[in-house]
Amino acid sequence: MSSNHQQEIICSSCGRLQSFTAWISVNVTIDPQLKDMLRGGHLTTFHCQHCGYEAHVEYDCLYHDMDHSLAVWLKYNVDDGESQIDPAATAMFSTSIKDYTSRRVRNFDELIDKVSVFSDGFSDYQIELLKLLICIREKIDISRPFHYSSIESSLLKGKSIVFALRTDHGFEGKRYQYKHYMGVVESLMPRILPFLKSSSKEWDQIDRSFMLRVLEKGGLLKSLK
Repeated sequence: MSSNHQQEIICSSCGRLQSFTAWISVNVTIDPQLKDMLRGGHLTTFHCQHCGYEAHVEYDCLYHDMDHSLAVWLKYNVDDGESQIDPAATAMFSTSIKDYTSRRVRNFDELIDKVSVFSDGFSDYQIELLKLLICIREKIDISRPFHYSSIESSLLKGKSIVFALRTDHGFEGKRYQYKHYMGVVESLMPRILPFLKSSSKEWDQIDRSFMLRVLEKGGLLKSLK
């Protein structure tokens, strides 16, 4: 089930103190309305009742999707090299964690990325490999925030995969031909699967850096160039 608690927040605009609902865990199977609220930022946005000021609030949260056997732990202030997740995450499950895809993310945008990826029927291995492929070919720094958004189709351009790339002016939508890029990913996945199995752990942080390490381990990095 989903759970939340109240915390006091001082508005940085008017200085008034008021209560904010922070969601410790969100089960979108039991409470499906929370999924759109999360993706829309409503669960993480502070709205001052006095002056109308709004701000994003950072707090740890466990996202739980029983339909897709997915658990994503949003954990701020965790070092990249840290492999152990907060023990409280395991305690929040009503089903064995072994039956789930369990992931760790560092910020809200990464959480929404994972939610969108699995909701659209992909694995994050596929999408992170695709991101890495695009970054290498388009000369995009792999440390730059680059998040999956959606799949789009049009009569003229066909099927496209849409990402949001962080620029100096905020996030910018980027569209890439689905068949061209996913064809490379689908051909590579069977070859890297043995290395994924040996590298993956519970509560992994699966991102472009992870996929880069896997490809280097398997001697497959040249396949993306």
